[in-house]
Amino acid sequence: MTDQEIANLLIGVLMGGQHTSAATSAWCLLHLAERPDVQEELYQEQMRVLNNDTKELTYDDLQNMPLLNQMIKETLRLHHPLHSLFRKVMRDVAIPNTSYVVPRDYHVLVSP
Repeated sequence: MTDQEIANLLIGVLMGGQHTSAATSAWCLLHLAERPDVQEELYQEQMRVLNNDTKELTYDDLQNMPLLNQMIKETLRLHHPLHSLFRKVMRDVAIPNTSYVVPRDYHVLVSP
């Protein structure tokens, strides 16, 4: 691997691990702060699944918490944590309705 390829991978690891989790958690907490009713529903769901806090949380338990899963998915829908994608162009790409062509082997940064 070249130094550039390693740097590209490290950027992906950093964005994929730290930034996404922190941003999503922050948005979840902000939305929950606005909705005490949802906070209570989530709390009741957790108490039900965890037998009133008498057992440790497992991955399987998380699958039995539909409201929690829906809240996380809605947060991700509203606030996508990745603000850009970095890709290598594998073939020449003509940009429609323009004279621009992105040459093969270039790197592009896409931001929605």
